Amino acid sequence: MINEDSNHLPRSWLLGLALTLCLGCESTMPSAQLTDARRTYDRARISQAQSLAPAELESARRALDRAERVSKDDPGSFEEVSLAYVAERRAELAMVGANQAALQKRIVESKQTYSRLQDEMRARAQAAAAASASALDQTQRELEQARKQLAGVSQVASNPRGLVITLEGAVLFSSGKSELLPGARERLARVAQLLKQQPTTKRLLVEGHTDSVGSGASNILLSKQRAQAVRDFLVKEGIAEQQIQAVGKGKAEPVASNADPEGRASNRRVEIVIE
Repeated sequence: MINEDSNHLPRSWLLGLALTLCLGCESTMPSAQLTDARRTYDRARISQAQSLAPAELESARRALDRAERVSKDDPGSFEEVSLAYVAERRAELAMVGANQAALQKRIVESKQTYSRLQDEMRARAQAAAAASASALDQTQRELEQARKQLAGVSQVASNPRGLVITLEGAVLFSSGKSELLPGARERLARVAQLLKQQPTTKRLLVEGHTDSVGSGASNILLSKQRAQAVRDFLVKEGIAEQQIQAVGKGKAEPVASNADPEGRASNRRVEIVIE
C-alpha cells in the first residue's frame, strides 16, 4: 500500500514525473535550425542587403515568419526545421546577392571614373596642343617681325637652334682687332632694342667666327674676344647679363670657302642666336 504522504512517495514515481516535466519543457523550445535562421536573418537585415538586395531579404523574412508560426504550434517539428533551413539559406543568398551588387556597382563606378579621367586627359592634351600651336604662331610672328626690323642691318635666318642674326665682321671690327667700330655700335644698338622686345626669348648665344688665315689658337682667341665685345655691348644696352653667353668658334664653322677673299669675308662674322 502507497503512503499518501508525499514525503514517502516511491522514488521511481518521482523520477518519472521529473522526466515527464523535463520532456515537456524541451518540447516548447525552438529547434537549433530556427535559432540559426534567426541569427543569419538578423545579420542580413543590418547588412547592405537591405539596400542592395531587398527582394531577397524580404523572401528570407517571409520564410522565417512561416517557420516562427509553425514553431508556436509545433515547436521542434520537422516542418519547423525545414522552413527554418529555407529561411537561413535565403538570408545567406540575400547577403551574397548584396555583395555581388556592391561589386558590380564598384565596377561600374570604376569604369565611369576611368572614362572621366580619359576625357579629362584628352581635354588637357587638346588644350596643351592648342596652346603650343598658339605659342608657335606667336613665335613665328615675332620672327617675321624681327626679320623686317633687322632688314638692312644684318642677315636673319631660322634654323633648329632658333633665330640667327649674322653680322659681318668687317662692319664690326678692324682687321685683327676686337674693338667695336663706331658704325657697329649703331647696328648693335638696334639689335639690342629688338631683342628686348621679344617676350619669348629664353637665352642668347653670341658666337664669334674667323676665316682660316692665321693659327687655330689665335683665331679661337680673336673670335672669343670679338664675341665677348658684342656681348658686353648688348649687356650695356639692357640685355640681362645672365641671359647672354659669348663663345669663340674660330675657323671651325665656315659658311663659305676660304680660298677667295669674298669667302673669307663671309666667314669673318658674329652670330647672335636667339634660342
